[in-house]
Amino acid sequence: YRVDPGRSTELNVVLVYHQSLGRSIDKVYGKVRDLVNRFNSSFRFAERPVATVEAGDNDRHWKAVEKHFAEKQPDNIFVLDLAKPPRKQALDAAYSVVKHILTKNGYLSQFVNFNTYDHGNPRDERKSSTILQGVARQVLSKCGVRVWWVNLPKEIPVPTIFVGVDVFHAPRKYSEKEGKRLAKESVAAVIVQVIRSHDDKENMIAEIYSETFRRKAGQEMELGGCMKET
Repeated sequence: YRVDPGRSTELNVVLVYHQSLGRSIDKVYGKVRDLVNRFNSSFRFAERPVATVEAGDNDRHWKAVEKHFAEKQPDNIFVLDLAKPPRKQALDAAYSVVKHILTKNGYLSQFVNFNTYDHGNPRDERKSSTILQGVARQVLSKCGVRVWWVNLPKEIPVPTIFVGVDVFHAPRKYSEKEGKRLAKESVAAVIVQVIRSHDDKENMIAEIYSETFRRKAGQEMELGGCMKET
């Protein structure tokens, strides 16, 4: 990213969308853009995407992304992917491949799953807005923006350390070889943040360290050991 700390940075958004969502992309992009920009942070979405990429299912998803990013790109790219997994699946099989392509090339990205909720034709605008507000916060968080914070009580001595833990259990996935749905590995993340002062001005630079851990299906994560190792 090329940014000036004294000015807001307009992100060049590459909008990837499933071929069935062509009529919805302008409306949905406008919603996400307005929600991102409403935070008045140092990062903003441009009025319109710098490029749009139509994608299909599975390999036609990641191949479309790979083809687009084989070309030279402008600075400050952010990828917004409007995904619609095939056959009403909860997760897009191409997700991990697309994420790998983008991460390998240094591009931040955010997916919006239209099987979870159809934001192009929402039955409930309030529910759609609530979900997309979460998307906007995710976008800004990935850019390094602090979208929420708390005041540290004076009674807590500093410097102090806060530790956060999260665990993800992947849904079972059907195996053609085994002929049944199989459990997947679980992943845990331990995040440590150091707070050195009660004065906000002295905490402008976030001091964060994290570790991730994998466990085979059926095994307990034993988070005590993970936290001690971190």
